[in-house]
Amino acid sequence: MEYTLRYKRGVGVSEQNIKNPSPEMIELVLDELLPSLDYYIVLNSKPMVNNCDCIQTVIKWDDKPIIEFMVEVHFKVDGDFIYYRRYFSSIDEVKKMFRMFALGIIPDVVGWDDVTEEVKEAVRQNKWVKNDG
Repeated sequence: MEYTLRYKRGVGVSEQNIKNPSPEMIELVLDELLPSLDYYIVLNSKPMVNNCDCIQTVIKWDDKPIIEFMVEVHFKVDGDFIYYRRYFSSIDEVKKMFRMFALGIIPDVVGWDDVTEEVKEAVRQNKWVKNDG
């Protein structure tokens, strides 16, 4: 299994890539996550883990005083894709999901929001950068 940790830390900053990051490196990058539209973290897997090729997170961008981590899991199925999304209030929960994914275990997405149509519409309108791994 090969993993790539991709992350971006703000406007005007290049995306960084780390091949086969250690669990400590994944947690370090997650600890530095800031609320910004241009700050994201993606952990890709090749080959896919049960049709899941990545887990990704950003801090939810809104005016609420409570920080929420938006976590998405991306599945590729029969030439199409499915996106699931859920919000978490604890970075520790997010770290656990990333650690488990790095061990080949995908999050249980039961109860998560299926945002596939929202993502497809954003892709159609060129408001979304598709994750091609």
